[in-house]
Amino acid sequence: MLEGGKQKRQEKKTRRISKEVDRLSNSFMLHQRVPGVSIAVAVDGRSILSRQYGVADAENDTPVNRHTFFRIASISKPFASALYAFYLGKHSPRLLDTPVAEALPEYPPRVAENAGEQEGVEKESSPTLRQLFSHRGGVRHYKCSREFQSSDGYDTAVGALHPFKNDPLLFPAGAGIKYSSYGFVVASAFIEKVINDSLKSKNLGETNYIDLTKDFIAADN
Repeated sequence: MLEGGKQKRQEKKTRRISKEVDRLSNSFMLHQRVPGVSIAVAVDGRSILSRQYGVADAENDTPVNRHTFFRIASISKPFASALYAFYLGKHSPRLLDTPVAEALPEYPPRVAENAGEQEGVEKESSPTLRQLFSHRGGVRHYKCSREFQSSDGYDTAVGALHPFKNDPLLFPAGAGIKYSSYGFVVASAFIEKVINDSLKSKNLGETNYIDLTKDFIAADN
């Protein structure tokens, strides 16, 4: 009887969650003009609900299903930072706290916009990987929708510094926190430069950040 009662309570809870997921999903799709959504709910490590809404391909009216792939956009940031923090922490922990300017002359130390307002803070500073991974590097985010929607391509992460490389920091590195996609570009360029300097010293050619990340993931698997 106790097990049966527990199961009924769980089923009731699942139905309540299901209704709320339906409501929130439909509202989100309507107000954000999102064509398709896939949602899963887990409790205590056990999947209790999987729902799909809308279409994956609006032109062909292809519905979203459990196997539909979605672009994860900036959700990749915590994955990338965790991957490199783990790798560098294991193989070269010093690099996590090395100012990026030491290996990246394309992004030298720079004056922060409000450096003069803070006592005991250097006016010029260069962020570290640890600071960049936690959005404490002071690097600005996108200024406008044109930057956000830009389709400009770059062969290397160092090349991708171009749109903002001459801009001041928003605050001295480590003295504040501000979400920044460009901060991850700086981190990527630093990693790319450090690895390439190492490869060149061994006459092993060059690589880029994207191929490097693929190699790390493949090696980890």
